[in-house]
Amino acid sequence: MTTTSMTNPVRFRLMMFMLCLVSHVVNGEQEMRCHPKEREALLQFKAAAVDHYGMLSSWTTPHCCQWQGIRCSNLTAHILSLHLPTGYISGEIHESLMELSLLEYLNLSSNYFGYEKIPDFLGSLRNLKYLDLA
Repeated sequence: MTTTSMTNPVRFRLMMFMLCLVSHVVNGEQEMRCHPKEREALLQFKAAAVDHYGMLSSWTTPHCCQWQGIRCSNLTAHILSLHLPTGYISGEIHESLMELSLLEYLNLSSNYFGYEKIPDFLGSLRNLKYLDLA
């Protein structure tokens, strides 16, 4: 057997594996559920917030990766982004957000949380690359 005839089955299997993986990631997004600990952290954040206009009304299903303002990793289902620049949320930024250890993006701008300084616990979010509380 030649070298090329030996590698063709390997290449074929590798291609099939990659197609299956891509298909799983793309099609699996509809079934993605975030981690229970992270979902609970978001629900605690919601409970501490005053949301008179129902901006967080989608935050009820088990599929929290599909909630308004939430973006999760397609591979791990960990929450990567919390984007809520609505202008309609007040109350407090609950420290439960510390449970979102892989959070990279946090935008709560245009809301009123009444803080004169950034809450200290946000410093524990080691993966945070973007923060907007203006």
